Amino acid sequence: MRKFTFIKIFALMAILLISGSIKAQGDGQSKETAYTVSEALAAYVDGQAKANTWVSGFIVGYVDGSAIDKGSHFDLTSGEVSASNLLMADSKTETDYTKCLVVQLKAGSNVREELNLLDNPENLGKSVKIKGSLEKYFNVAGLKSTTECELEGSEPIEPTEFYKYKKVSAVTSGKKYALVAESEGNLIVAKNLPTDKNYGYLYVDNANEVDGDNITMYDKVYSFTITEVEGGYTIQDESNRYMIMQGTFNSFNVSAERTTGDTWTIEANGDGTFKITNVEMNKYIQYSSKYTSFGSYPDEQGIMPIIYELTTGTSNIAPVVEDVNAPIEVYTINGVMVGNSLEGLESGLYLVKQGNKVRKVIK
Repeated sequence: MRKFTFIKIFALMAILLISGSIKAQGDGQSKETAYTVSEALAAYVDGQAKANTWVSGFIVGYVDGSAIDKGSHFDLTSGEVSASNLLMADSKTETDYTKCLVVQLKAGSNVREELNLLDNPENLGKSVKIKGSLEKYFNVAGLKSTTECELEGSEPIEPTEFYKYKKVSAVTSGKKYALVAESEGNLIVAKNLPTDKNYGYLYVDNANEVDGDNITMYDKVYSFTITEVEGGYTIQDESNRYMIMQGTFNSFNVSAERTTGDTWTIEANGDGTFKITNVEMNKYIQYSSKYTSFGSYPDEQGIMPIIYELTTGTSNIAPVVEDVNAPIEVYTINGVMVGNSLEGLESGLYLVKQGNKVRKVIK
């Protein structure tokens, strides 16, 4: 009797496994063992980034603005459809943002080109697997620094780019470096000022990969060229703009040409950090955990940077070229393709895609 009962239980378990009612928990370490969204949300620990994490789910929406509670949208009719992020969930009909994982789509990356709903409205509701860093985004659990993805019906997207850096104890004129701070067990890396800004603090991302004294970043906006000049060094970002200090501000300015306030001294400290001081203002670069950014301060305000030298950089980003001869695709506001022309369609709001351009059209 016991043997018969055991056989029945074993057979029932086999049926449940086949039917998908019982599913082994993923560990997020590979595409094959990707977390579900609910598993990723449960695995997230505030303040601790978990790099190289795979998550599987459905594309259900996007966030418009800076607040996920007010800016979450689950169709393509309300708000401005974002190309910089998307929402993933375990169900393609999910409309509760607290059950979603918000995913960063980095500008210029192949992942963004493939997945974003602004240019690819047909992706709404599709299943996807994405690799990135599980960390805080929109002040909730998110997936940032996304590097690979596999979208339903499409070929896998490989990593877009990588830049490897090695920790150094001295700088060499003319080479590129990353400014890094160790904070709460994470390596925090300074970003260039955005190209449309001429002043501000240097905001940060966690290192995408850490291997001993080496880090890897998936974008070039973390590199600064340090060049020896009379009286010290200049520091230039990836747009060749000089980092300068002016006025009473603790933030940075940038200049296309050399100017007053562009010279810095660089001294190695005994703990592996560097004191990088602006000669004009006598302020030195520090990471402020309070403001989560690098500034330059007259006194102790935070953590002085560690310097990492760029050793390898590569990119496979292809330039985006507008194709006026590309075929036209027409979608409903819910991302369903309904043809290649508005002719014969009922009156309403449609999304018209041609090449990499998408526009809303009222018929």
